[in-house]
Amino acid sequence: MLAPPSLKLLLKQRTNPVHLLNVAATIGASFTFVGIAVAVNDEAALRYSLPFLIAVTPTTLIFRRSILAFSDNQYLSGLTQKGFVAITIACFVALIAIFAPYGVQRFSRLIQFRSVISFPVNQQVVAAEAALMSDREERYTRDLQSKLPAGRTIWAWLDAPFHLDFGRNRIWHFNHDWFIAPWSLHGRNAEELRQELVVRNVDYILWQHRSDFTPNLPFLRRQLQGAESVEYRVIHQNTINLLLALQTLANPLNTVYADGRTVLILLRPPSQSRPPSQENRPHSTVDIDR
Repeated sequence: MLAPPSLKLLLKQRTNPVHLLNVAATIGASFTFVGIAVAVNDEAALRYSLPFLIAVTPTTLIFRRSILAFSDNQYLSGLTQKGFVAITIACFVALIAIFAPYGVQRFSRLIQFRSVISFPVNQQVVAAEAALMSDREERYTRDLQSKLPAGRTIWAWLDAPFHLDFGRNRIWHFNHDWFIAPWSLHGRNAEELRQELVVRNVDYILWQHRSDFTPNLPFLRRQLQGAESVEYRVIHQNTINLLLALQTLANPLNTVYADGRTVLILLRPPSQSRPPSQENRPHSTVDIDR
């Protein structure tokens, strides 16, 4: 709503730095909000455009001869100017009052968890994250990777990909939240997933199917039964399809290794890749929560 008047004002007063600042803040807020809302989602649009929106308030209300001025030939002065200043201060006080509880919560998390993360956490989550950062988890992850030939391409979906040796293998790390990204997978079933990965020259799948951080099938199905935004419905439905496809691919003939938490899957046929070892070959497919 503010962008068209700002452009009009810019054309009239191109050399006035006050107008330029006002116009920059207004147009930046407008286009950031609309652009992110169209390209990503409404939640991210509000999050990333908030700094611009905060800047628009004082520049629009306080600066003289702004786009809210009564006349193009008159400066706001005297009681009128003081009134705009009072309104601005009231707006900021209201914003502080609204967001103060969130600031207190973040400060509390900083003291308790040494983090200013924006959403609530508990000791169980902190303990799980600490376990992922441990030397034991690093040894576990490296041991998994050592079971696959060096130099081959791995598609990896696990909680701690930073423990992988990216110099030993070409690794394509995946997270289910990326289903709204342009480079997301398009695999509605096992065969489509196989073809999608083979086209991208993937040789093996490293899939951690027991996880404290990856949603399971019951949770995803419950989310789809309730009210969800479009982007999250896309994520949840595609994650369900992916889990079922991976479960199908993790059959005994293709499984290189499985330990009840993570499974290594041979993706390419034996004629195109090294056959899997018979050691530690399971006798059943991966069982994921239904």
